[in-house]
Amino acid sequence: MGRRGTHDGFDRITLVPGLMSGRPTIRGMRITVRMIVGQIDAGVSMETLLDDYPHLEREDIEQALRFWQANVNKHADWGDHDWP
Repeated sequence: MGRRGTHDGFDRITLVPGLMSGRPTIRGMRITVRMIVGQIDAGVSMETLLDDYPHLEREDIEQALRFWQANVNKHADWGDHDWP
């Protein structure tokens, strides 16, 4: 699957129709921005995420957090409960 639909200059954030219901994901993987942000908000460390998800890279997590901050109020059409 290609890295279609990188979003607003975030080269690691992808929007792929049919993948995770079109929610923003990391590099086209089945890991959503919302999952990463939710884990960090729940107190999971970046190191633990990297251990638990070996395909993730530190920059993926950092970019997911920046993406969330930059876009959380802009995309009501993605649904509060679904996005990112």
